[in-house]
Amino acid sequence: MRRRFLVPAVLALSLLIVGVVYRRQLVAWFTGATVTGGSESAVTKTTIGTLTISATLAPDPPRQAGNTLRLAVSTADGTPVAGAKVSMGWVMPAMGSMAEMRGAATISEEDGGRYLARFDLPMTGSWTLEVKLESAMGTGSARYTMTVGSSGLTAKGGSLQNGPSGKSTDTVREPMLPPQQFPPEVLAHVRNAFESYERVRVALAADQIAGVAVPARELAKSIAVAKQKLPGVPSEVTDCIDQSASAAERLATANDLDTARLAFGEISRLLIALAAADPRLQQGWHVFRCPMTAGFKKWFQRTDTKANPYMGASMPTCGSTSTWGSAAEDGAASASHEGHGHAGADVAFHTCSMHPAVKQDGPGKCPICSMDLTPVTYEETESGVIFVDEARRKDIGIATSKVIRASMTRAIRAVGRLTYDETRLEDVTLKLGGYITKLNVETTGQVVTKGQTLFTLYSPELYAAQQEYLLAKTSQVSALGSGAPGRSDYLVVGAEKKLRLWGLTSGQIDSVAKRGEPIENVPFASPASGYVIEKAVVEGASVMAGQRLFRIAALDRVWVEADLYESDLPLIKKGQSAIVSLSYMPAKTFDGKVAFVYPYMNKASRTGQVRIELPNRGLELKPDMYANVDFKIELGPRLQVPISAVVYTGPRRLVFVDVGEGRLRPQVVTLGVRTDEQVEILDGLGEGQLVVTSGNFLVAAESRIRSSAKFWSAEESGAKPGSGR
Repeated sequence: MRRRFLVPAVLALSLLIVGVVYRRQLVAWFTGATVTGGSESAVTKTTIGTLTISATLAPDPPRQAGNTLRLAVSTADGTPVAGAKVSMGWVMPAMGSMAEMRGAATISEEDGGRYLARFDLPMTGSWTLEVKLESAMGTGSARYTMTVGSSGLTAKGGSLQNGPSGKSTDTVREPMLPPQQFPPEVLAHVRNAFESYERVRVALAADQIAGVAVPARELAKSIAVAKQKLPGVPSEVTDCIDQSASAAERLATANDLDTARLAFGEISRLLIALAAADPRLQQGWHVFRCPMTAGFKKWFQRTDTKANPYMGASMPTCGSTSTWGSAAEDGAASASHEGHGHAGADVAFHTCSMHPAVKQDGPGKCPICSMDLTPVTYEETESGVIFVDEARRKDIGIATSKVIRASMTRAIRAVGRLTYDETRLEDVTLKLGGYITKLNVETTGQVVTKGQTLFTLYSPELYAAQQEYLLAKTSQVSALGSGAPGRSDYLVVGAEKKLRLWGLTSGQIDSVAKRGEPIENVPFASPASGYVIEKAVVEGASVMAGQRLFRIAALDRVWVEADLYESDLPLIKKGQSAIVSLSYMPAKTFDGKVAFVYPYMNKASRTGQVRIELPNRGLELKPDMYANVDFKIELGPRLQVPISAVVYTGPRRLVFVDVGEGRLRPQVVTLGVRTDEQVEILDGLGEGQLVVTSGNFLVAAESRIRSSAKFWSAEESGAKPGSGR
């Protein structure tokens, strides 16, 4: 008996031990999750400037769902960095037909500078984890790799974008915010912040730390009030404002110029982003960029005379004019050396004409194609000016032309369709039912004249009405010998009016009265002269009241309805002359004028219509023909250049101006209307300047090799609204 109970007890205890030992594997087997090993990976440390990030991954090996990246951020002496803004994203690059996969983790902060990033992955495989942090000690990033199901977290290095170390491996740029229209009260407080910013800039430009704290606190207060008055706006805008206030607080507590300038650069980065989002904030301010400073390189100020807050009294004029928008800065190659004692003719670097990405400090051979490197001067990097002597101009076919102010005529060609003059259409309908006893107009397209009999109609109702009319006439005659001779006149008037309303003419009514008997088959005449374009009846047909039997159109005048694109419509006005031609009569044209511009668009073709009225002598113009309609619009005197002078570079339109002594300078222009040969210049050029009109491709290639990115980069646009034509 004892053995009978002992065996099941031993088996149950064994199963319990197995379940405890292999609990995670059993759960994974039943749930379908990946079997995982240890609870946490070894610590992986990454140093970026003065910051150290210690990272561990749990579980280890990682799985597809339920992963946590633990981050501990500290300074070089081990002090925890709390309150940092940390973000973490995961990415798997595109492979073959599979698109790139990317996502973000959920971040939470613990005590002592520790941060948790929780994330799930859409599939197994190897992933890159990208960590970014922003703190008072600097802004940096670190990268790690991990593989689902495999142990370990591997560091792939880090970079410091802005920090006390003075090192910068990445270009720090202002954030790209969506366009904004801040309410007036918000705009006023942000402008107050700009004024406080200017006072800080003046102090830093004079190397004075004492004058920074008060305006920095005023700046923080103005920004905080502006945020309180903001309606619902994108979160990146509020994030930018929050970071501005935090940077202003750090600036107010700075004890030395280096720390103050670091915080000032962060404020500059964020305020410039706000001004780029709402251009009204830019009014009255000038933006500059200094390539020598660590971290963010831009600042703005009231005057156009540079006073560099990053360099102070040592280099007050270092820098060059810049833009409010985010720019792709090209490090040493495109850095401005204005204010550093370099002459414009000094060599900035050497490059290869075939491989412009190659840039070296001194002469030598291109490492790619072994061609001799050519020197590029500071003037060329800043302005894009290149030198092309007369002999070389002839070899590559460079030609120039003057910018002129002359009358412009815009030619517009549109496709039109001939149609009936809607004011010359007539319908033949009946006001009562009956039967067509004889049809005089039997075919569509037949010519009819006004008053011509179209058909005869037998109608019981009309026949009875004629009898009523004759009875009323008889009663009227009988009443003449009575004491009330006018008693029956109203009966005659009523019966006669009824016949008129049903379509009988005065002659037909008189004929009924003379005959003394009704007309059985009443003839109906054409109401207009023209051509029968619709016929909906045959002889013997039964017809009803309101039925349309014929439609008659006069073709001595026709309409041409021309379709115009949206961009051309504003140039066409009522009374505008037009020339109409038809493909089947190439030697003949018809002169007309625009009679009407339709006040709506065609939803499908996105075109608008205009109407031209033409006489149609000899019936040469037939409805539903297609026609070409040409307009010539006199635009008056306009500043213009040949179309061949314009170089299209993404968001910009450039021309190359001949500034003399063999030098050609790229110039951003704003374009207006264009003709077949010329294009209007709204901004960027003056009358009499010489521009390149032939050989532009080679000139542009040379300028792109030698100049800064501001003319050719898709990220930094100097183009003005309207220049994208």
